[in-house]
Amino acid sequence: MRKIAYWLSLLCCSLSCFSINAADADTIQELERIKPGTRAMVLAEWVKIQEVRALEEENYPEESTGALLEEEQTNTPSPNTPSFNVSANFVTPKVSINYTTHTGAFYYPVAISALGDTIELNDRSVWLVASSDAKTAMNWARQQEIYLANGGPGLSVVITPNHSWFSSYQFCLTEQTTGTSVKANLYLGPLYNGLFTHWIVAINYYTQEICLDDGSIWKLSGLDAGVFNHWLINDTVIIGVNDGFLSSSKPNILINVNTLTYSRAKCIY
Repeated sequence: MRKIAYWLSLLCCSLSCFSINAADADTIQELERIKPGTRAMVLAEWVKIQEVRALEEENYPEESTGALLEEEQTNTPSPNTPSFNVSANFVTPKVSINYTTHTGAFYYPVAISALGDTIELNDRSVWLVASSDAKTAMNWARQQEIYLANGGPGLSVVITPNHSWFSSYQFCLTEQTTGTSVKANLYLGPLYNGLFTHWIVAINYYTQEICLDDGSIWKLSGLDAGVFNHWLINDTVIIGVNDGFLSSSKPNILINVNTLTYSRAKCIY
């Protein structure tokens, strides 16, 4: 029944105009979506984590020996601890990011508001755009219409962290063809049990490994253990890209919709 509901909602979306009005936010919420931040961290705790990450970006060169040693020590399993089979499958992006270990890191917008203040992606998550970046989002809407009118594939968007820890926006959406970005916060989570929605089906807290609904196995950064330890089975996850510290060893981020936190990660299977 969930799959049928998804396809019906997708059909309704395809019959509507691409550009939506910001006043339609109430209509957007009518779809069965994951509510973000049901177990959100205390603001002070989240700010502290972001500050530590900002210091990592500032004080350590990429893949510094000390940071990697610390991560390896955190993730070293005992001989009796079960682990997942490991294999890597890298995907080459167009521009703007190094690489991703999962194709689910690429999204495309299905609706952009007329004022450029909201963007809805194909997993049906809705993002609030910073007012200073609204013009960029409006340009994306025009580009999308041109691409689709000429039979093109449309825009390709990835989600990355906003490395300015003092900013009120947690993430950035980057369009891969032009490399332009907008700062954004998650307003509504993906469609419940949607075609492009992912959730956690297994967790190994000791080895920092999780399994998602599609069977993919992820190794999370030991430096993010304080975040990851609050995650639970059935939490909804959005796959993003790590464009900062540890991006070579952990090229992706997993955004937990329920806690509104993210961990740097690598898909190993």
